[in-house]
Amino acid sequence: MNMGNITENMHMISLFENYLKYNSPPDEWFRELNTMEMTWKTLEKEFLVCFLPIQKAKKSESELERELCELRLTADDLGKKVKYAGEDVWSHVAFAEKALSLA
Repeated sequence: MNMGNITENMHMISLFENYLKYNSPPDEWFRELNTMEMTWKTLEKEFLVCFLPIQKAKKSESELERELCELRLTADDLGKKVKYAGEDVWSHVAFAEKALSLA
């Protein structure tokens, strides 16, 4: 909504339905709502009460350390292009990014 500069409450609420999977629990919840006198902030609060965001599992310090210690860049892989974060990059750049993210 922010990226499209959509600020009108009723317009935001009506577009919200487009982001819900058809016949999913959130879709059924939304269809049962009376949105006529609702603001976007109220809808957002009620949605988060019913459908809490899922907490991602975080790796422990020892798991991160183990992954970092197991990370290898072989001489054969040097000078090759690899996919990293959806982009073609040199293998040593991908290796360094992975190492930094684990450190």
